[in-house]
Amino acid sequence: MSSLTQELRDGLKKDPVTMTFGPDGFFGYAPCTKSALEPSAKDDNYIMWWSTYEAEQPPARDMSLADLHSQLINRHGSWKLPYDTRDSAVYPSILNIACGVTKDEKMPSAHKPTAAERNVLVLPRYITPRLPSWCTPSGRIILIGDAAHAMPPDSGQGVSCAVEDGLAIGILLEHYLSKKSDGAPDLANALENTRKGYETVRMPRVGMILDMAKRMGNQKKKQTWFQEKVRDCFMWVLCESHLFNTQETLFCWYKF
Repeated sequence: MSSLTQELRDGLKKDPVTMTFGPDGFFGYAPCTKSALEPSAKDDNYIMWWSTYEAEQPPARDMSLADLHSQLINRHGSWKLPYDTRDSAVYPSILNIACGVTKDEKMPSAHKPTAAERNVLVLPRYITPRLPSWCTPSGRIILIGDAAHAMPPDSGQGVSCAVEDGLAIGILLEHYLSKKSDGAPDLANALENTRKGYETVRMPRVGMILDMAKRMGNQKKKQTWFQEKVRDCFMWVLCESHLFNTQETLFCWYKF
């Protein structure tokens, strides 16, 4: 954090999380604590950043840091922020620090380190096909959370869906175990009915959330001029509108 401009450090106190959509990608940054990968670091104040964009072929995880820096600068280097100064633009500054580029260098040092050597994670994203079933027919094996329906990061609903899965199974199992035959619960029947109820209730809801995540992820792909303007207009309305208070916003997210 100490390598950033004072304007940006002051700005982080007001806007701790910044996410920017561009014509062919997405960039974000936020403060974070000391990385576990650098336990010897003295300064606990760090900034994390992420770049998401569409690519026909995923870049190599051990790609050259110089190549990575060049690609990111070409993609995000001209993007503007309110905390840019005459001598330092925010996005190039963050990328230069992350890739080890000083003011006197045009690219990382001569030994050509890889992205992995500097703990810059290159993570291709793959979409997991939707499973036709989450349980064995008997209900003795039931998948929940990402094991059943891998949730992309665009929705931010991975843990929420896993918790809902567990609650649904618990409620259904309690209900069917309460239906006793000859004074004792029929476990086999309870498991089978729980499996049926679980998939009947949860599959449509999770499918809706996955569809929403796909739409949100598509906004980070390369946009036409018209798509970009519609998206930016929608986000401006969403950010500027004072029609929603915090409780209403949380309720809307929960309904998704």
